[in-house]
Amino acid sequence: MFSAISLLNKVVLWELVLSNILIFIWYLLFVRRKAFWLLPFSAFNLLYLLNYPFKALFFVYPVVDPAYIKTVLKFSFNDLISGLIYSTVFYLAFNVSAIWLLKKYDKGPSRAKGIVAQYLPKLKNFSLFVFCLVCAIFFRRLSSLKYYGFGVGASYNLLDVAVANLTSITYLLFFVLLVLWHKTRFRRYLAGLGILFGFVLTDSVFSTSKAPLVILLFIYFVYKSYVNEALSRKLLFGGLILIFFQVYYSYSARYFGNVWDKITIAQVQDNMSIILPNFDAINGKVLSGFINRFELMDNLVYIMKRAGLTDKGYFEYGSFIELLNVIPRYFWPSKPNLDIDYFLVDKVEGTGMGGVSAGMGVIGESFFVMGYAGILMGAVYALLLFLFYFFLFHRSANLFSVLFYFHLYFTYFLFSDYLFSGVFSLLIVAVFLSLTLKIMPTKKIAVVL
Repeated sequence: MFSAISLLNKVVLWELVLSNILIFIWYLLFVRRKAFWLLPFSAFNLLYLLNYPFKALFFVYPVVDPAYIKTVLKFSFNDLISGLIYSTVFYLAFNVSAIWLLKKYDKGPSRAKGIVAQYLPKLKNFSLFVFCLVCAIFFRRLSSLKYYGFGVGASYNLLDVAVANLTSITYLLFFVLLVLWHKTRFRRYLAGLGILFGFVLTDSVFSTSKAPLVILLFIYFVYKSYVNEALSRKLLFGGLILIFFQVYYSYSARYFGNVWDKITIAQVQDNMSIILPNFDAINGKVLSGFINRFELMDNLVYIMKRAGLTDKGYFEYGSFIELLNVIPRYFWPSKPNLDIDYFLVDKVEGTGMGGVSAGMGVIGESFFVMGYAGILMGAVYALLLFLFYFFLFHRSANLFSVLFYFHLYFTYFLFSDYLFSGVFSLLIVAVFLSLTLKIMPTKKIAVVL
């Protein structure tokens, strides 16, 4: 993509990349005894490395044909370096603040470790109720979906809005059942996990999405960290193999199969049957798709190049305006589209949606709102994640806060595109958890003994 880069420029690039790696190693050395997978800072660190320094390296040393890579705006090597310098300073401010906060305030054992034993009967009753709800949600979605996208054919009504925003509790329930199985060794929890896994696998096959299986793998990491056990190599290897197969199935179906008709078993079988005959052709799609997924560096550069040239409209303060999405369109029929991703594609990239995503991450959002002063948001974002971790988990004394923390982990921490990402969905889940736990009896119900 970049031709005739001087040796000096390559040295500058590698110095920045190595600086990022050293910051991450410093972070790892500090948190090595602090249950790595339970810390929201860890999720940010891992996603940052893939999206920024490693993506910058790929632009200079592409491993696939550059023609496969989506680039909406052409940018120079200097543009790339400017973006990497900004992200590196933000990343440093984030980790300095995170380590300082953990060192100063995260002392003593976590109270969340005793929550399960303290509220075990209520958690059992909660798991039964949510399991029934998840089953109902799944079959509701299944009754009104098309193949590609899983649910895009659903009518827009209040029921479907509720279903869409509560679908993510499937992942929370999966984690809860794992914890209950660890605590009780009752086979019914294994059966529940098997059914949920079937739902997630069906979701992946019908939607051709890779994310559901990847989220389950992260849930396994977090669960093992929570119960302080080593990872099972067999389960880890099996999970990676399943994700690998799903990746190839997804790209074979999307590029060589048929994903636009109604779902049928025969159609799924046909899309699976074309993987091997098109294996070589799919490889290029898989590699380019993987690289294109990590696009935050690209979009940071786009935003920096368009600085001052775009009318920000409703998004003068970034995604903050999305707080108004808590008001349902039913009560505000003329509510504008307050989705910053759509705004960025249309205004900043100037392409129309056209299948191109525009997630800009908290780093891109900080520059979009504040310019170069946005690097200060690195410390602010670390403080925000620390408050979530410290008060909802580390110092928690109630079941709601622990469950909501894990829901945040499997949604907001892992896939936050910007600061106020998914506030409406998070609010719905928070209200749901609060009300459900209030009405759950503290005594055992016979069917969940």
